[in-house]
Amino acid sequence: MRQPNQGPQVRTGSATRTTFWFVLLGIGLAWGLAAPVGKHAVSSGHHALVVAFWNVATAAVAVTVIAGLSNRKLILNRETTQFFLICGLLGRAIPITLAYVAFDALPVGIVVILISTTPLLTLLAAVLAKIDVLNVRKLAGLLLGLSAIATILLPGGDPNSISKPMLLIVPLIIALSYALEGTFIKTLKPAALDPLGMVLGSTWAALLMLLPFVVSRADWFIFASPTTVELAVVGGAVLHLVGYLAFVWLIGQAGPVFTSQVGYIVTVSGVVFGIAFFGETHPATVWLALIVLIAGLALVKPTT
Repeated sequence: MRQPNQGPQVRTGSATRTTFWFVLLGIGLAWGLAAPVGKHAVSSGHHALVVAFWNVATAAVAVTVIAGLSNRKLILNRETTQFFLICGLLGRAIPITLAYVAFDALPVGIVVILISTTPLLTLLAAVLAKIDVLNVRKLAGLLLGLSAIATILLPGGDPNSISKPMLLIVPLIIALSYALEGTFIKTLKPAALDPLGMVLGSTWAALLMLLPFVVSRADWFIFASPTTVELAVVGGAVLHLVGYLAFVWLIGQAGPVFTSQVGYIVTVSGVVFGIAFFGETHPATVWLALIVLIAGLALVKPTT
């Protein structure tokens, strides 16, 4: 998960702090629940591209309505168009499509754990882009995170009925895509864009990117006889969007350091929901990897 590095810290009022904790918990549970919902969305054989298209389409309509109610207009010029296209590709089209590929073949818990390495890859990207530097604390966190990844990827890491172990790399590609998007936003975001404008433009850009790949397919329209599977496509998009808007609000109210803790809730709740909804079981190596990863994320998160 991307972790912003600006904003006020947590307010001191006990009632306000309680509200912030409830909002943080709600965001984490919403994003954690989106994982099993996503797995259900591909359970009847819909192609990942088709499901991703309708996920993005739902989000595009919803965020357009929100922008309209807020009297926000899409800012389009050469600079913002290029920005929307890159963010739409890295933050929407690629990761959402690959997420459905991963959920179709892998346990929810494994997918969630590996995608949760996004802050580690974001740190690497930021160091390479020379907008961050490694210190002892961050290096230790990075090494712990890499150890957690290796624990899962190496032979014997998770014999949990994974029929295509080579697809374990897919969640890491998703995490890398989010990391690159976060680094791009931090360095090249047009000053005229606020978070809602960014989501609006990048979501429509992603929709236009996916459109030609989807409409050429005979099975592109999945709502002729909607079931819980098709409703899961819409539900997943709503969970992500509502969670993101609450995430942005919480950053402004409680600060990025407090808000960054949502990553722990998403990771743990995603694993728990995978167990609750699909009866997933994980060997001791996976639980060890989860503990080591959480420790690593705690060390690489911002401290100010």
